[in-house]
Amino acid sequence: MKKYIPTIIGSFIWGLMIFRWLPFSVFTISYVQLLFLAAPLFLVPLCWQLSGIASNVQYIGLGASILLLVSFFVEQGLYAALFALPWLIVTSIIALRELSNWPKNKTIDLSSFSYIAAYLFLPIGAAWALSDRLGFQPMDFSYTIVLLTAVHFHYAGFIVPLLGSWLGHYFPNYLTKPMILSIISGVPLVAIGITTSQFGFSGWIEMLAVVVMAGGGMLLALSHIIIGWKNRHQMYGLFWGLGGLALLSGMTLAFLYGIRYILPISFLSIPWMYAVHGTLNAIGFALPSLFGWYLFFNKNKVA
Repeated sequence: MKKYIPTIIGSFIWGLMIFRWLPFSVFTISYVQLLFLAAPLFLVPLCWQLSGIASNVQYIGLGASILLLVSFFVEQGLYAALFALPWLIVTSIIALRELSNWPKNKTIDLSSFSYIAAYLFLPIGAAWALSDRLGFQPMDFSYTIVLLTAVHFHYAGFIVPLLGSWLGHYFPNYLTKPMILSIISGVPLVAIGITTSQFGFSGWIEMLAVVVMAGGGMLLALSHIIIGWKNRHQMYGLFWGLGGLALLSGMTLAFLYGIRYILPISFLSIPWMYAVHGTLNAIGFALPSLFGWYLFFNKNKVA
């Protein structure tokens, strides 16, 4: 249990934040910030632990995540950015270390590509978080989009491909190849699609990008549901199934939002998406699914 102390501390801090600062409405930026901070405070550290990242590095990461938390209590600007900077440094160093050791098993396959892609996407999310705290708006994106991009690269960019790599390694099936290809291509494609829409290009680019990403997420969800059912007599099977159902719901919403150019749905606004889609992905999927993998790894002496 000692090796999970950074994750436990981070989750305790986030729990205090929920108890003390949970906004009255989930349709506020404050709520997005709470969802975002769950990633650096305890979801990403749990992923690090399960990936075998050294304990001393995890403690440094805990310190960086706490400083990132502090940055959200400081007005946007230089001082807030200084508090957010260590998180970018730590995630970048870990990404470089993982890249230098890749592939660990000397075998390059889709699962290993998904693993290393997750670690390379994470510093991009940290950079967007830094931009948010600095008050910098790259390419004139709104402050909301800057923050949501940071969220995107922490959850869809890091947790989703990392879990995809574990699925491909431990439970390979006919869904593995299209799932991983869609996930690792969908993450940057969504960013490109949003950027092209920002510059006035056809919305079809963004739509196709979202369809690719949502498709990969749905396959990841179905894979968790399938392995959850096959392991239904184990506690981790239950958590995988619950997480898969939440992700399937969240990605269905993402798909419907992505095709709004040909099938508009009036209530699927950005606030509605980050409130419902974001909650389903962050709390509904990431939390139980990662706990399921924690139980699986410890039962099978993997981590």
